[in-house]
Amino acid sequence: MRRALACLAAAALASQASAADPRAACESLARNGLFKHTTVTSAKVVAADAGAKLPSYCEVVAVLAPVPKSRIGVVYRLPEDWNGKLLGLGGGGWAGNITLTIAAPGLERGYATAQTDGGHPGTGIRDTSWANDVAITDFGYRAVHQMTVVGKQIVAKHYGRAQSRSYFHGCSTGGRQGLMEVQRFPADYDGVISGAPVYNLVTQTSALVRNQIFAREGARVTAEQLARLNQASTKACDAQDGLEDGIVTDPRTCTFDLGELDFTPAQLAAIRAAYAGVTTSKGEVAAYPLTRGGEADWARFIAATGPPTGSASTGIDGLRTLMFGKADFDLDAFDADRDFRTARESRLARLYDAAAPHISAFVKRGGELLL
Repeated sequence: MRRALACLAAAALASQASAADPRAACESLARNGLFKHTTVTSAKVVAADAGAKLPSYCEVVAVLAPVPKSRIGVVYRLPEDWNGKLLGLGGGGWAGNITLTIAAPGLERGYATAQTDGGHPGTGIRDTSWANDVAITDFGYRAVHQMTVVGKQIVAKHYGRAQSRSYFHGCSTGGRQGLMEVQRFPADYDGVISGAPVYNLVTQTSALVRNQIFAREGARVTAEQLARLNQASTKACDAQDGLEDGIVTDPRTCTFDLGELDFTPAQLAAIRAAYAGVTTSKGEVAAYPLTRGGEADWARFIAATGPPTGSASTGIDGLRTLMFGKADFDLDAFDADRDFRTARESRLARLYDAAAPHISAFVKRGGELLL
């Protein structure tokens, strides 16, 4: 009982000290040895910014090293007027995200925010040159979990009490990270918002297959042709739901005669192949069908109008050893029947995929998932 009372008193004193001198309380978080496997490189108070609607907050920058050769960059932003909750935030592409831009909406609402670089610096959507066994494990699942564990410790130390609730929000790669938390670490968060999760490597192998469809001789189309194709599919199917609003509500029911459009036979064959999707000889989906009504955006994600650039690139150049067992694997020669299963059963997939449907441990805790 005495020990419990002493702990409560210490927490109360810490809270009072924080309120009395926020700068000293913030800077004290940089003391060596406070948090296991953690090196705090900076702890400073950032003044409120009325123009950006941001409160004053304590910014803690640190590096986590839970295993040898691991270097997980993290940033915590602890608002002076705290709402009592922790908000973990996800990354995008092949990277984490520690920018203030991502943290700002949560900070404005009083959340203590937690972010990580995913175990490697940079925010490149396609760069995988950093990949090795340790770094890919960090990016796969360890970085967000360690960010969360240490983040809760920092919150408790700074405010003198634990968070009342913890939430995670991410989209694309961040969505995958959220699912990984639900599946592997069900006690980390009370609620997870997982938007558009790139939850397994089918996204990358689909890009390879779709790029090949339009790489065939004479198959590439122009941006103007894609725009006309989009207009035609929308015109043919927009009103099927009883409302002409420029949206094809159910692309699966949309059919129209491609032959009426000004495309060459090779281009028509490629478009039909993209609509049909690709399956292996064993019936596995290697690339889901691309939908009618979305053609105007195809070039953003596949090489329909030219060689892969931007987000139309698969971004897996640096992952070929982990994915296919060969550093010189020819991505242009990817064969769905031969190589799809290799990729799906690779070491990379085991570390990266958030494909386990059993989330009962998270649900039994009262956790809620928005997918």
